[in-house]
Amino acid sequence: MLCLGTTVLAPSCGFYAQQRPCLTYGHDRQGLDAASLRDAVRTAYEERPVWRADPVERGAERFRIARAHETLYEELL
Repeated sequence: MLCLGTTVLAPSCGFYAQQRPCLTYGHDRQGLDAASLRDAVRTAYEERPVWRADPVERGAERFRIARAHETLYEELL
């Protein structure tokens, strides 16, 4: 697997920031907050934050999620 190390910019809607470290900008039912998006892009460019998951932990997480989906589908069918 190739890791590009790009910084994630995620909208304030949803639960992106609760899942993994990322930069957020305002975008919800009221619309896009262009200033906060500009600030997030600027921060990503100037500070270049590096948040990386441990490859072994991430692989184990992906396996657990896939297994949970498989179990759910088996129960539903």
